Amino acid sequence: MCMMTERDASFTGESTINPEFDSASSSGGGGGSGTTVDLSMLPIDMTFNDGHVVSITTYSVLLIISVCGNITVLVNLIRRRHISNPRVNIMLTHLAIADLLVSLSRFHLFLILV
Repeated sequence: MCMMTERDASFTGESTINPEFDSASSSGGGGGSGTTVDLSMLPIDMTFNDGHVVSITTYSVLLIISVCGNITVLVNLIRRRHISNPRVNIMLTHLAIADLLVSLSRFHLFLILV
C-alpha cells in the first residue's frame, strides 16, 4: 500500500491535478522522453510576457539612476568636505553609502525574481 502524493507524482511525471494536461502532453510526439509541454496551459506568471519586459526595464533604469546619483553625491561630498558643517557631511555620506549598498545588493534580486 503505497500512497503517492502530488509531490511524488510530479517527480515521476504523472499528473494528479490536471488530467487534461497529462493527456495533452503525452499525446504529442517529439522530445527524447516522449512528453511535450503545452505553453498555453501554463499560468501567466510562468510565461515571459510584456509585463515582465516592463518590470525588468523599470528596475534596470532605477538601478542605473540610483547608482549614478549616489556616486555623484559621494564625489561631491568628498570634494567639498571642508566647506560646510562636517556633521551634516558625515550623515549624508553614510546615507549615500547605505543607499548605494542597498541598490547594489537588492535590485539584482528583483531582476532575478521577475
